[in-house]
Formats: sequence, structure tokens, C-alpha cells
Amino acid sequence: MKRRLIRHYLPFSILTALIVALFFTLLPSDDLLWKWSMATAYAGLVLLGLTLLIGAVNILRSRPNPTSSDLTRDVGILAAIVAIVHVGVGLFVHLGNPWLYFFFPAGEQHLIPLRYDPFGLTNWVGLAGTLILIALFATSNDLSLKRLGKHRWKTLQRSNYILFGFVAVHGIVYQILEKRGISLVVLLLVMIAIVAVLQFAGFVKRRKERTKKTDL
Repeated sequence: MKRRLIRHYLPFSILTALIVALFFTLLPSDDLLWKWSMATAYAGLVLLGLTLLIGAVNILRSRPNPTSSDLTRDVGILAAIVAIVHVGVGLFVHLGNPWLYFFFPAGEQHLIPLRYDPFGLTNWVGLAGTLILIALFATSNDLSLKRLGKHRWKTLQRSNYILFGFVAVHGIVYQILEKRGISLVVLLLVMIAIVAVLQFAGFVKRRKERTKKTDL
């Protein structure tokens, strides 16, 4: 554990701190809640993307890709912590009342009380992603791996792909709703594209390798 703290948690914690500091320095706003929300959102996305890139890079480099990797697990735990901070802060940025992120204000006439406008829908997507995140966080340990078994545990961990998709949709919609600057939009799209491209490349390589084995 001491080795993991030094080799995994320390450098990625420093990376997270640098991203947060960079956003606080460069974002042109006096709203501290909004800055915290933005900084933790992008830092969380970087860490989440890394959990997917580690496996893809291993495949592309023809290196072993174990069922459970300490590096992937540790980065994922940090990603979950940062993301939960983002959710906690983000629910108070716009309306000051977390309830209104998911339900229309009392007294307004709507078909159903659940928000089905773009703002509400992207928050429901974010909530679904948060639930997946909590499940992944809670099972990122040897005890869960042992109790669930390799197959079920790995199946649950693969929901990380769904989580990344939810986060991507959530982030893109907020770019539109808040009419954010082009630099933030490009940064988000580049981060998503890097993960998507390398994941696809890893998928293609693995499929080719399986085809060769079948042919043999």
C-alpha cells in the first residue's frame, strides 16, 4: 500500500491539484462555487479518461491487461472522489437548491414534475453517472473482487464505459447551456476524442488478434 501511495496516489493527486489550480487561475469569474465545479469537472474527467486509457494503451503495446490493475483501480478511486466533490459543489452553482436540478419549481404547470428540459435531462444523466460511479467506487477493492468473482466483478467494472459516455453527454450539454468559451469547448471535445480514438484502436487490435487465433 505504501508503494501505491507513492507511485499512484501522490502523482495523480498532484496532477489533480495542478488542474484545479490552473482553472482557478485562468477562469474569468469571481464565482468560487462555479470555479470549483468547473475545476473538479475537468480534473475528474481527466482521471476517468485515464482509467480507460490504461487498458487501451496496454493492448496497443501488447502488454498484459489483468482483470484487476492497481493503477487503474487507484486512479479510479481518485476520479470518484473528485467527481463526488464536483457533484456536491455543482448542485449549488445555478439555483442554490439541488431539488430544482431535477424537478420543476412548485407552482409551474408542466406535464410531469420531473424536469424534461435540456437542463433537467442532462442533470438526470449526471445522476445516473453518479450512481454508476458510486457502485464502481464501492467495489474497487479485493474483497468485492473475491465475493463477486472475476466475471461479475469485471462486468460491473465495464460500466465505466457507460459512465464515460454519460459524463461526455453531460459535459457537452452544459457547454451549450452555459454558452461557454471556445477554449473550454475544444478542451472538452479533445479530451473525449482522445479516449474514444484510443479505445477504438485497442478494440480493433484486440479483435484482429482474436481473429488470428481463431484462424489458427
